Amino acid sequence: MLGPRTALNPREEFFRGLREMVGPSLGISAWALVTGVAMIKSGLSVPLAVLMSLVVYAGSAQLAALPLIAAGAPLWLIIATALALNLRFVIFSAGIAGNFQHLRAPARWGIGYLLVDGVFAICLEPMLRNENPQWRLGHYLAPSLWAWALWQLSGLTGILFADAAPQTWSLE
Repeated sequence: MLGPRTALNPREEFFRGLREMVGPSLGISAWALVTGVAMIKSGLSVPLAVLMSLVVYAGSAQLAALPLIAAGAPLWLIIATALALNLRFVIFSAGIAGNFQHLRAPARWGIGYLLVDGVFAICLEPMLRNENPQWRLGHYLAPSLWAWALWQLSGLTGILFADAAPQTWSLE
């Protein structure tokens, strides 16, 4: 069930997945940078912004939560808003879940944490064409880890240099 572009070696597939993530990298970096700046401009402290970036690995949820946090909204409302914005990940998770049934629960939770739109778009179709679980894992981990690292580094850059962003940009 291997397609014409399918590598047999999980290591080769890891690097192919990484190469496929190069295109979306600029968008991920820009989105994370703006989100990092917005967190600080909205009044979050640097440690809280870094924690939020690590825990809430979802730009839309982070940006939607900021005005609620600034307004002093109840925690349940902030969490409900973030969850509602991320309901698409339930569908994404269902789409890839069968690829990782052989893994233990903590590994599957980590895979779920790393799932983002671009990774889903890049990984789903090739994973459906290959039945090798190690191949699927290699194909998924490269773009996932790259996207996560890029998000964290770009977000941290935005957090640390938020005061350098002109007020006229209205990033808060």
